[in-house]
Amino acid sequence: MGCAMLKHELQAGPQRAARDPSPWPLAAPFDFDLRHVDRERRASAWLEWNTRVFGAGIRPVNSPVGTLDGYVRGAPLAAGQFYRMRPAFRRVLRQLAPGGGCASDTFTVILQLSGSAVVCSAGRTMRCGPEDVRFHCGDDFEEDMSQDCELLLLRLPMGLVDAQQPGARSLPGQRLGAADPATRLIRSALLSAYDAGPALTPAQQSCLLMSLIGLLGVLRIEAGPCGPDRVRRRIQDALRYVDQHLFDSSFGALDLAGRLHISRRRLDELFVGALGKPVAPYIWERRLHFAGAVLRDPAQHHRSITDIALSHGFDDVAHFARAFKRRFSVTARDWRAGAGREA
Repeated sequence: MGCAMLKHELQAGPQRAARDPSPWPLAAPFDFDLRHVDRERRASAWLEWNTRVFGAGIRPVNSPVGTLDGYVRGAPLAAGQFYRMRPAFRRVLRQLAPGGGCASDTFTVILQLSGSAVVCSAGRTMRCGPEDVRFHCGDDFEEDMSQDCELLLLRLPMGLVDAQQPGARSLPGQRLGAADPATRLIRSALLSAYDAGPALTPAQQSCLLMSLIGLLGVLRIEAGPCGPDRVRRRIQDALRYVDQHLFDSSFGALDLAGRLHISRRRLDELFVGALGKPVAPYIWERRLHFAGAVLRDPAQHHRSITDIALSHGFDDVAHFARAFKRRFSVTARDWRAGAGREA
């Protein structure tokens, strides 16, 4: 949404916003900055904007000292949405009214760019500093932010997250410290995707979005009992390398073993211990996960099944068709039409 359109929407007033909430992700990048709004209207403009983009229920608890200031910049990423923001209010509550809708339609990854925040969410209290990462699933929260607080948010459809990373629902209420290796990986990926995403094609954006969701698996492994540090680091390196080369049809288990300087047999032992399956089936499952998500994405319905298969690491369409039916119990065509569900 451009600045002119956003200004028009704000001038429409809260009554229109209440009866005509905007769907997300928004159709175009936008840049909303309170410096371009009359001072006497800044508080109401910010609240009206919040309602239209994030939904009802978010409200400030107190006003900041001095002139109200803040900004939000948004950029669509396929079925997701990036927001970079400096909140205008220092203390914010989200309280969903009974029967007000599903609290878990979205999953949000939040990177603290600067400043600090104390967040009460999912029954836990977190103190977040610069470069920390946290997560939100749409439930009630209370947040106190420093004046220099700046955030980068990636908002994801909960359905896509559940399909690929069903354990991600356990992440809200957890803080990943800036020094954690998994945090550094997520932070780098988010910043790179935010910068590069707008210049990508829709197909590239969709693949990038699914790759970012896939990275949540690294967080779950890091949080669990994965054995000695050396083994955990090798698994993290392996998963990162798999995602970097996943859609290269020539990439396989031997390439990964060579990258890690271990035998194929040892590599399979590590994967079975950490993920419950050898590396080759893991790579196939990942490719099928991505292909299945793209087939269900309405923005990708113009692409043929053959095109999607070839762009997701399958060089034999017939082989893809058989593997897809084994995995999802329906054909790729029926899956695209809405049949079946991921186990």
